[in-house]
Amino acid sequence: MMPVGIIVYDNNNNVIFSNQIAADALRTSARLLTQISAGQSFEISVGDKTYAANRVDIDDGAIGFFVILSDISHWRNEIAEQKEQIHELEDIFNSSYDELFVIDGNGLTKRI
Repeated sequence: MMPVGIIVYDNNNNVIFSNQIAADALRTSARLLTQISAGQSFEISVGDKTYAANRVDIDDGAIGFFVILSDISHWRNEIAEQKEQIHELEDIFNSSYDELFVIDGNGLTKRI
């Protein structure tokens, strides 16, 4: 399970709780999070990490809203790697003089 950062604000937009993951992620100003609308997803880049975040409003008087942060840097790198591998395979198919026949595990033709 990936660690998740949590920041909790009171009704006056003051941070009243932040776990260590969120504190590390937001060494810059957490004040900008108060300007995000409820339910809006957004990304924050801090150094070499990118965090997906979502604001959730709570109507109980003590807590105004909280923000959940998830580090998506790893997944971005994985996707970039996969795209590079796909590109390399495309190059092999496109430069081959022989006919290549690709089937999946169920015997379905995927590419000729």
